[in-house]
Amino acid sequence: MLFTKENCINRNFNFKLGEKNNRKLYSQELAKNAGTNNYTNDKKKPGFTLIEMIIVISIIGILAGIVAISFGDAQKKAKLNADYANASNLAMAAYMSLGDGKSETDSKDPKKLKDSKYIQTVPKPQSLSGDYEIVIDKGEVTVKVDKSIFYPKPDASSAENQ
Repeated sequence: MLFTKENCINRNFNFKLGEKNNRKLYSQELAKNAGTNNYTNDKKKPGFTLIEMIIVISIIGILAGIVAISFGDAQKKAKLNADYANASNLAMAAYMSLGDGKSETDSKDPKKLKDSKYIQTVPKPQSLSGDYEIVIDKGEVTVKVDKSIFYPKPDASSAENQ
């Protein structure tokens, strides 16, 4: 808007064009008349509404929950697979011990297998509590934790029934 005599008269400004600080007075008059001037109310402020922000945060929360659930399943499977690998290592150590002429009693004990240098450490099960138990029956080695068999690895149909 131009600062002219006509605009001052049309807007009922109570100051003269020659006065000092007339820009300050002009802006004060505009502020007084802001409620009646339509051109100041037509401008929409940019930004997000509260509802939009709540929706976005809710969606992020739902996605984070889905990721956490799927990560938990992956972690459980990883621990189970680590137990199968450890059981396989224990079984191979027992077979090697038997092959070297050691007794079944020595070949069943993971601590004695470690002392005989067939394994470096005695593993602990990660998916279940307890210790690995090596069972030797007629030259066949089975590795268990409690009642669950980890070696030989059961097929998919019998693994679901455990």
